[in-house]
Amino acid sequence: MRFALRNFGPVKQADIRFGDLTVFVGPQATGKSVTLQLMKLLVDTGAVQQMLGRYGFEWDAAGPGLMDLYFGEGMHQLFTRATRVGWDGRKHGPRSLARRRKGSEAASVYYVPAQRVLSLTQGWPKPFGEFSAGDPYVLREFSERVRVVAEQLARAGDVLFPREQRLKEPVRKALSREIFGGFSLNVERNGRKRLMLGRAGAPGLPVTAWSTGQREFVPMLLALLELLPSKKKRRLDDVSWVVLEELEAGLHPRGITTCLVLLLELLNRGYRVCLSTHSSTVVDLLWAVHVFRQKGGVARDVLALFDEPAAAGMTPAAQRMLELDIRVHHFGQDGHVQDISALDPGAIDEREGTWGGLTGFASSTSDVVSRVAARAWRQGA
Repeated sequence: MRFALRNFGPVKQADIRFGDLTVFVGPQATGKSVTLQLMKLLVDTGAVQQMLGRYGFEWDAAGPGLMDLYFGEGMHQLFTRATRVGWDGRKHGPRSLARRRKGSEAASVYYVPAQRVLSLTQGWPKPFGEFSAGDPYVLREFSERVRVVAEQLARAGDVLFPREQRLKEPVRKALSREIFGGFSLNVERNGRKRLMLGRAGAPGLPVTAWSTGQREFVPMLLALLELLPSKKKRRLDDVSWVVLEELEAGLHPRGITTCLVLLLELLNRGYRVCLSTHSSTVVDLLWAVHVFRQKGGVARDVLALFDEPAAAGMTPAAQRMLELDIRVHHFGQDGHVQDISALDPGAIDEREGTWGGLTGFASSTSDVVSRVAARAWRQGA
């Protein structure tokens, strides 16, 4: 798939080719999120229109209405007369996207937004209709999806996680240890359902008492429980794309590594995954896989990058990781998007050599420390 953009919000020029795994890196406010949201709108136009119509939203195909309903209030300004959008060889614009589609379409992009924590403001995922019309569509749709998942899990018991038949046991144990600290994710039924973290014999903790990482992770966990069903069903029937924005939000590096095991599982089940990230841990994994391919690495080398217990039974997923088409794109503050998929640490272009700036501070710190150490050695000699 090829995605060509010109003068779309902060993006002046982009020619993005998607692989099985596509990763966006770059500073804040450079267009990563709105580009991924636009991709979903292009793929799921009919499904988006159908969902908005179901909840009584109306828009004028000749005006900015759908763009504000989708991207958020005032965001129609992403598009100007100079904007050009090409998706897989076809041109698109606000008018063509707003044109009414007939029939019923299922969404094929499962979008986990960076603002996912806003879905739990009352301790339970908010329904689509409780959001403001000015909130981004991807947040509203995501919250509705995980609300349905939470309701389904709650009908089968008060403990939503960990639960047998939901994720592999080594992964469940790693998540319990690294993210939940031994707590379980429960449902409290006291007039109105709400999510709680609890231990046997102790009062539960409401969302406001959770750590930042837990608040960020729980909505994504509910999505993963839907995307990774039991062994009888490998994946969701209608979904072919998964977008994960900032999966690392609020997490310790060990928690991030455990999440990356789940990423391997998503890819192994045949989803095409798009990530946006500010974590060098994520791109370090991709660099290691790139080297393994060049040097004859095998599945056990991939698994050695992870916490060994969490990666138990993941050999097929690790082998598939070595076979995937992996793309990395850097969004620059100059508005240009660059393919840095080679991930060459010796590249002349700093954007590629520092993983889009993610390793820049560590590299400069190492250089400064080395100079200070050398100076001290000379002065003492």
